Amino acid sequence: MKPRDHPDHDRLHKLRPVVDKLNDSFQSIPLQKYLCVNEQLCATKGRHYIKQDLPAKPHKWGYKLYMLCGTDGFSYKFEIYTGDENNSIQKTRRT
Repeated sequence: MKPRDHPDHDRLHKLRPVVDKLNDSFQSIPLQKYLCVNEQLCATKGRHYIKQDLPAKPHKWGYKLYMLCGTDGFSYKFEIYTGDENNSIQKTRRT
């Protein structure tokens, strides 16, 4: 585990191998013609620092996921939102 001030620090370091394995297996399926990026909330009442509070959603607390989906609903890739700390878009804008 890398310290929090290290640029390669990952909040999901224990879960990252599972996420990478799932994304690799999802990519074995051919892509559809039409794709969309979808935001999904995996509802939970457990305690964790990456849990999001979204009062406008039917399930108000949970883990936010960003997914690349086809028109039939199959997910080709997903990422778990971990906050601004690991957001590569924010890091590139700051420099």
